[in-house]
Amino acid sequence: MAAVNELVNRHPDDTLVLVGHLVLNRVILLGITGLGLDRFWRIGQDTCAINVFDAEDGDSRCKS
Repeated sequence: MAAVNELVNRHPDDTLVLVGHLVLNRVILLGITGLGLDRFWRIGQDTCAINVFDAEDGDSRCKS
């Protein structure tokens, strides 16, 4: 999450695209939503899923 947060801070007005695989995507989803790693196997993530988030003032929210 430190790397994701740094990218967001470096590009506050830009659209960023991050591409990863299942494990990394789940960890990022858990970090952005504030859920713990204990929820790792309970969060859904389909193959080729697209997750859209808005980051503003240090807070993130899922758009779709």
